[in-house]
This record gives sequence, C-alpha cells and structure tokens, in this order.
Amino acid sequence: MYSSFEEISSKARVWIYQANRPLTSEEEVKIVSLGMKFTDGWEAHGKALQASIKVFHSQFIVIAADEGFNMTTGCSIDSSVEFVRNIAADLNIDLFDKTQIAFLLDNKVYLAPMKNLKVQVADGVITEDTLTFNNLVPDKSTFEEHWLTPAKNTWISRYF
Repeated sequence: MYSSFEEISSKARVWIYQANRPLTSEEEVKIVSLGMKFTDGWEAHGKALQASIKVFHSQFIVIAADEGFNMTTGCSIDSSVEFVRNIAADLNIDLFDKTQIAFLLDNKVYLAPMKNLKVQVADGVITEDTLTFNNLVPDKSTFEEHWLTPAKNTWISRYF
C-alpha cells in the first residue's frame, strides 16, 4: 500500500540506492511512477506493506517500509531489490556500486571513488566538514537527521 514519503512513519525502514549519475527529470518521474505501482502492491507473505518511494538530489532512490504496519521479509526485500535492478537496467544506470562515496559539494552530488579518497582529502577537495551521504541509515528518522553528515563523523575521518 503506497504512502507518500512525508506521511510514512518516522520508524519506517529505509533502503537507499545511489545512482552512478544524475537522473533526468523524466527518469525521476518514471521511477516514482513505477515505484508507486510497485509499493502499492508490495506484500510480505500475503500481507500488504505500507511503503513509499522517493528520489532525492536527482541521484538517490529511497524506498521506505513501515514495519509497524507489517514486517518485511526476506522474500519481500528480494522483490524490492529485483524492482530496483529492473529500474537500473531500464534506465542504464548502476544503483549497486558501493565503491563510489557521495558528497554534497556546492549543492551538487559529487561521487568520489573510494580508492581516491586519500588524495582528495590531501588536495582539500574533501574536508572534515564536507557533507557525506550515509546510505546505511536504517530508518526514516535517522535518514532525516543523519543521512547527510560531515565527513569527520564517518569512517572517512581516518583520513584527516
């Protein structure tokens, strides 16, 4: 059962998928449209899930499920991953590359290869206060409060 991201519980579990490039406005509309259809019919063992999907910064697809309504299961999570894989294939984007770290620089998403972080820190491109996207936040509340956090508050701090 689809719910808007703004209305879904702050305790809703979230999954964040980072695109390897900015999405066009047409792609965003398509993702949300398909996502609304997917989440409207998303179930776990025959029980409807209250869920949402939203695109942020033209680069991140966020799916949320209110597990206070009904719990997700391995099979339901697998079906959401399959949905995301289909989106990625359809739009020719990579949504599963964990080697790119996303930062917010000059109000734009900047992707840095993990292997180049030391150099980018040394060159001053990334500083302690550079906002970093923490795509491992577990729920909507943490997403809203700590998804964007200074690099010094993340594992990247070892490079400063």
